[in-house]
Amino acid sequence: MPTSDEKALLNAARDGNLAQVQLYLNKCVKVNCTDDNGYAPLHWAVSSGHVDVVRFLLEKGAKLDAENKLLDALREKRIPVATRILQNSFIHANLRDSSETPLLHLVVSTQDLSLLQKMLSKPDLEIDVKDATGRTALAVAIIADNAESAQALYQACASVDFVDESILASALLHAASGNNDRMVAQLLRFGVNPTSPNEHGETALHMAAARGHMPILTTLFQAATVHDGIDATNHSGESPLFAAAGAGHADIVKALTAANASPKSITSAGSTLLHAAAIGGSPTVLDHVLPLCNDAMEMVDELGQTPLHVAAAKGHGCAVKYLLDAGANVLAASKTGATPLMLATHPYAIAVLQRAGS
Repeated sequence: MPTSDEKALLNAARDGNLAQVQLYLNKCVKVNCTDDNGYAPLHWAVSSGHVDVVRFLLEKGAKLDAENKLLDALREKRIPVATRILQNSFIHANLRDSSETPLLHLVVSTQDLSLLQKMLSKPDLEIDVKDATGRTALAVAIIADNAESAQALYQACASVDFVDESILASALLHAASGNNDRMVAQLLRFGVNPTSPNEHGETALHMAAARGHMPILTTLFQAATVHDGIDATNHSGESPLFAAAGAGHADIVKALTAANASPKSITSAGSTLLHAAAIGGSPTVLDHVLPLCNDAMEMVDELGQTPLHVAAAKGHGCAVKYLLDAGANVLAASKTGATPLMLATHPYAIAVLQRAGS
């Protein structure tokens, strides 16, 4: 709690009353006293633009503690406080904290676009400066899946060339998986290869297809090179079309086949697209897929199972009925001699198979 004289000094600094400031300092009032909000006379003089008072306070030993206050505010994500300090104080644009993290990186980490824009307006800002891990602010924004910040940095001439390719590729996969079409579009504008795979061989198309993210699929299709990877397979030999069918996403299946995705690929486990549709259990997907690979009705995977076996084992009664109506062999036996009925797990599927086999 400031004393009455300290309050008077603070008010004089805020009002730009140099004579009053001189008077109270001559009365030995502490030049670095603070109000209830932690602001010293120098903070008020700076924020109010009273240059003559600022100079006098500095001559009298006032300390500009705004840098530490700003760093604390950023770490604690107190955005209004950070904004006020950044806007009104003499903060060096390329300030670093004790861990050598640049001020720009800390601002980006708040994910507050308005604050970032104020930071980007600072003169002499080194926009491609790296932190202790070797990452630029643009890399930090990309890793955080923050399309708005990435775009703002890019427009302020941040270079994509200083961002590791593995970060860019990983970010695209993450954005595709999370249905962040703005980030996917931004990364594609950065020139990220849409067919880059992860450690499992999955591409952004696999992610979008498996999760049913049509906006991502649409955005990816706008990239000229993505069609080269439309039939790319992961380490299990599964294409994006297989992933979509296996998850029961009829709209994605239709979009991929319309884009000339091959319905004839077979996985390393011997599964066909019809097996995938049986896994997903969607009659709509089956209805679309069957004309494209009707020769796969009795094809077997590495376990000797037909699509009917798979649908029965997954408990998809409607898919079982669809396949039976389409002519699937109810008595087909797997390598272990199991029929679809032996593998059936759902009462409806069991009943349908029993009727078909009677």
